[in-house]
Amino acid sequence: MTKNETKAAHSAGTRGRPTKPMWTRFEFTGARLYVATPKVMFETPMYFAHVRSSIRRVFPDVELVFGASSFHSNADWLERWPEVLGSIDGLVFASDPDGWIGAGVYKEVEDAVAAGIPVGCFHGLLVTLDAVEITVVNPDDRVRYAQVTLKRA
Repeated sequence: MTKNETKAAHSAGTRGRPTKPMWTRFEFTGARLYVATPKVMFETPMYFAHVRSSIRRVFPDVELVFGASSFHSNADWLERWPEVLGSIDGLVFASDPDGWIGAGVYKEVEDAVAAGIPVGCFHGLLVTLDAVEITVVNPDDRVRYAQVTLKRA
């Protein structure tokens, strides 16, 4: 940035940086969308009142498959997840209120990306996967495995 550009940006209040992030909204046109959330959220009011209802509102005509009600145990998930993965057209995941996802959600996202399935993130906004940073922080902790944060544009 030249001296004049820096001065102009400073005068505009941006100091050469964007004043707010710019994210791409996750658009989905498939028929079957899997919703992945940390197990610690399954029975919380936030999960039912905010995450599930918001995703249903955004995609009223799409069959939503909620991980929370699709599997009976970790063993059931391990056995049946590949079959479920093969039956979905997209995946949206949400973190807990502190931005954490467990190892299971991380694997679901990783597997969907590897399969070429569109992935979005519900992080207060419904955004594309490239709008978030997923950082494995605690590889030995299956509950607080990775931190999800919105990237700055």
